[in-house]
Amino acid sequence: PKGEVRWYNAERGFGFIAPDDGTELLFADSEKFLSKLKVPNVGSIVNYKVLVHNRGKEAINIAVVDQDLTFSLGNA
Repeated sequence: PKGEVRWYNAERGFGFIAPDDGTELLFADSEKFLSKLKVPNVGSIVNYKVLVHNRGKEAINIAVVDQDLTFSLGNA
């Protein structure tokens, strides 16, 4: 699926993705981004897979598809 990064905090190591289909926000752990050295900007469009577990849904294998990644620690 595809979605948009709605909130991301590099210092805390997580954020949330809004799926294009309008379903609930997905948790996005920094370890699940395919690029480990950089963080996404809020508003970045991403492709991902969904993992369903006992705490809800989580985005995994997250790849930014339309915006450059940034080394910024901002976005809080």
